[in-house]
Amino acid sequence: MALLLLSLAVWPLAALSQDSSEPPPGDADRELAAPNALSEREQELLRLAVVNARKVEELRGLQFRSIVPFRVVERDILSEILTLAFEEAYPDEQAVTDAWTAMGLLGRRTSLRDLVVRNKLGRLRGLYLARPLGKFGDGKLYVAADALGSPDELIAHELSHALSDQHYDLERSFAKLGSAGAKGSDGDRGNAFRALEEGVAVVVGRVATDKGLVVEEHEIFDRAVDWPQASILFRFGIAVEFVKAVRDKGGWRLVNQLYGDPPVSTEQILHPERYLETRDEPSVVSLPELAKLTATLSGEWVAVGTDTLGELGVGWLLGRRAASGWDGDRWTVLRSDWTGQTLAIWKSVWDSEADASELAVSYVEKGVGVNDLESNELVVVEQRKREVLVLRKVRVDQPRGLRESCWKVRAVGGGGEADPSGGGEAEDRGPSWLRKRLALCSARKGLMVLRRRGDALHRLYSLDLDGSGRTAAKDRLKELREQARDGDDVEDLGRGRFVITGEAGVELFGYRSGKLLLGGAPSREDLDDLEALLERL
Repeated sequence: MALLLLSLAVWPLAALSQDSSEPPPGDADRELAAPNALSEREQELLRLAVVNARKVEELRGLQFRSIVPFRVVERDILSEILTLAFEEAYPDEQAVTDAWTAMGLLGRRTSLRDLVVRNKLGRLRGLYLARPLGKFGDGKLYVAADALGSPDELIAHELSHALSDQHYDLERSFAKLGSAGAKGSDGDRGNAFRALEEGVAVVVGRVATDKGLVVEEHEIFDRAVDWPQASILFRFGIAVEFVKAVRDKGGWRLVNQLYGDPPVSTEQILHPERYLETRDEPSVVSLPELAKLTATLSGEWVAVGTDTLGELGVGWLLGRRAASGWDGDRWTVLRSDWTGQTLAIWKSVWDSEADASELAVSYVEKGVGVNDLESNELVVVEQRKREVLVLRKVRVDQPRGLRESCWKVRAVGGGGEADPSGGGEAEDRGPSWLRKRLALCSARKGLMVLRRRGDALHRLYSLDLDGSGRTAAKDRLKELREQARDGDDVEDLGRGRFVITGEAGVELFGYRSGKLLLGGAPSREDLDDLEALLERL
């Protein structure tokens, strides 16, 4: 994916790069040039560029190797450049839109182009274009004629991109990341590298112009309204903290060395100690080849897209806590040529069984993408020790074969360490959530089903608990027996099974011989139907 080309936010963007060459070095005055017959605005910007080029060189301990031309342009020119960049980054826009929608990253009837181009254009002040796009040449700095704010910071920021490009051949790095949704692409690794480059430019721009590093805190997991925006806020907010941590440890020399040994996941950006101290490399998660994956499905199927969410993607979908134990993932979206059905398969591995349980229950409780479910479609979530498999928009007759195919391929490598308890206190979502959370975070394996009927969500969990989970379940059984005797809307069905009736509907709690059964639906009939469905899976 080439989302770096669309990093608009407060600071401008860094584009893909040209091959670095090494012309004779010179001082900053000779390394910057502009067209003849400069306007007053261009003369002002040229003066700022010369001054800030020296500062950027001094900060990073590097010298410019070639001229960095610039142009002052109108908004329609920037719009044209952004459109060309978008089309290059997303060669099959519809396929990416379909895949992201199926994964819950985009809402239905959302225009990806609108999100990353039109809705962001008004916030763009300039950009450095390091590789040719259509008629626009490479190695140039473009500044909006109506740009407001601090042009010196803008220019220092973009000159840092140019300096990185000339010394570290950014084009080669970006090219390795692949196109969005393409086979073998790793969107999380791409987000990490783009975050590194933007974070460095933000720090350079602010320090070079004495703005300091009091950068607005971007809480992407709460503020971002869509996935492209989450990626942008990540690059211009959290990534700055990562670069600061690297600079504080080893100065700009260590920052420059990042380009030869960059962070390989957004997890490492979010947690600098997992890069700087004990290196936490992600596990490689694979899914079966298309033919094996669809062997149990009827008709002809095609892969619409495949990629990696990473801790950033999981955090935006489910919250930072649920994502904190991420160790690797892979997703793919399939579409039937016969029926048009689109289904998503996502497999992930976590630092501990507790982290895996945290992810599984969070996914089901939040009901990611349930508004897209048809009446005959399900979300199926299965945990096996540290791994979790999610099947979205599958029909009742499909999960068994898909599950068997996906579990034949196991994750390799990685194996980061994490707090085995899952870390922290359970989020307060009411008694029902706390009961489930307490037990689920002690699960070793489990199967969970989510479906939609009208405006109501039906959930059912079947879990094998470890020792602490069994203790929690037994304590809950004692509470329910007492409440059933007191007639507090609790009915004892025998054999360790209880039905709890409340304003929101009916809940099922069952525990016997280490196995926990939890359910929630509007009525007893719905719960019975869910249990029968679970047996079929």
